[in-house]
Amino acid sequence: MDTIEIEVSDTETINYLEIDDLMKLLNALPEKYRLTFNLYEIEGYSHEEISELLNVGISTARSNLARAKKLLRLKYEYYFSETYERIIR
Repeated sequence: MDTIEIEVSDTETINYLEIDDLMKLLNALPEKYRLTFNLYEIEGYSHEEISELLNVGISTARSNLARAKKLLRLKYEYYFSETYERIIR
């Protein structure tokens, strides 16, 4: 199965995240955050282009991206803490 390497800065280790797991994390985001994240990080659109596409202000597009990244970090940390607990038991 394909994997993606993600560096965890606080522990300075690299964990491997399965593509399916990454998709679950992304799909768990609220729609407006997921759309903004995909458009900016995956599709390469600018904040200005995203604001036009989604009919929101530029500051809203920036804010939605920041919130999406924060939620992804939290979900990632929770996922791996749960996974870690299952592995060591």
